[in-house]
Amino acid sequence: MDKAESIAHFREHVVRRERMNMLLILERDFQLHKEQLVEEFISSFTDMCRTITDAQDQGDKGAIGYLMYSMLRTEIAEGRYTYLVEAMDTNWLFDGAPCAGSYDATWAFRHLDILAKRLTASRQLYGGAVTIPVLERILLHEALFIHRYVIALARYALPRTVQLKEYQDIVKEPVFEIRVGEYMDISEAVFKRDEREQAPQAVKAWLDEKSDGEYAYESFRNLKLTDGDYGELDFRYSDFIDSNLSHSLLRDCVLIGTRWIGSDLKGADFSRCKIHGAEFRDCDLKGAVFRDIEGSNGWEESRFLYMPGISALSFAGSNVEGADFTGARLYGADFSDANVIDAVFDGANIKNAVFSVKQRESVRLNEIQQAQVLWKM
Repeated sequence: MDKAESIAHFREHVVRRERMNMLLILERDFQLHKEQLVEEFISSFTDMCRTITDAQDQGDKGAIGYLMYSMLRTEIAEGRYTYLVEAMDTNWLFDGAPCAGSYDATWAFRHLDILAKRLTASRQLYGGAVTIPVLERILLHEALFIHRYVIALARYALPRTVQLKEYQDIVKEPVFEIRVGEYMDISEAVFKRDEREQAPQAVKAWLDEKSDGEYAYESFRNLKLTDGDYGELDFRYSDFIDSNLSHSLLRDCVLIGTRWIGSDLKGADFSRCKIHGAEFRDCDLKGAVFRDIEGSNGWEESRFLYMPGISALSFAGSNVEGADFTGARLYGADFSDANVIDAVFDGANIKNAVFSVKQRESVRLNEIQQAQVLWKM
């Protein structure tokens, strides 16, 4: 093999194998220790909030429109795993005087150090074709896989984090976003707050347009959107808290990571939706339809490879009386303290799903399903 062929072979066979090993360990560590990681994230976030408030109190900073967490490739190349945190006005990346802080993501990127050692040992087999500069470029690319876990942690932590007094004390624009991404490059919204008054009729008209790519990462809080046809739309990571979509059609939607806490969803049809990591806590889902949904968490079938750090689907505390979960994939889903009377689970995969012991008499599961679920005291 010539040099180019050797590098291509190294990427395909060595880097790919070692990446898989790294991500398996990282996923395990994330899922096992994420509550501790949340506490550390909250501590850092609180410090940043105080920094912003101090700057606002002194008149050095106005209302905040964006809080941006940026991965820095230059820092990674030097073995430092600190994210730049910047509070910006409505000009976002063009804010001339952002309020700056930092976040230490060593918990995630220490796995990059382990990967580097393993790749360094393996590159010796390629007779000098895989040079140090080539390996450094490879590692910067692999860092993006780890970066996705920082995004996952921020998204998981922020619903609790934004309840803090320190966050509430910040003067914010009516539309406020927290984003995580690369410095001056692509980023994802992990939290959005929109306090502008939204007329349900206007929102419905917008949804009726069924525009591609327009409805993800959005806020649909406290809206009455009943009896609508919202099928086949991509709502991933959007917020529907305390909304009313009863008797609406949402078939074949992408609902990954959506939040529906306290919503009225009676009779809504979610058939065939991708619903991984969605949160339906304390919802009224009486008679709702979840036939053939995909709602497994990240532990099933290496699902973490394209949805790293995904949490379990949650129906905890909800009313799912008479809901239809026929053929649904509910691996690891949380039904604790839900009203499951007459809910249908025929043909559903509910391995490792969580039910309360007191639900044992009311939930309709066959013998195999009874043995596969986890009974919570």
